[in-house]
Amino acid sequence: MRWCFWPWPAFGSYIGLAYMAYLAYLAFAIALLCDIAFNRARVCTRAINGLASSFGSAFEVLPC
Repeated sequence: MRWCFWPWPAFGSYIGLAYMAYLAYLAFAIALLCDIAFNRARVCTRAINGLASSFGSAFEVLPC
């Protein structure tokens, strides 16, 4: 087996694809936590308000 730079061998199997999905999930979770910690949750509140308004909701979430 020859050595190859990561993540290229990961795309060859279902386990590799699941691992890449897991890493994407972790990156998304870390990005949300960084938004809450450093940006006073402005991106999260905009996403929640956009999702709620698409369903026709009357409530609105305000950032900290």
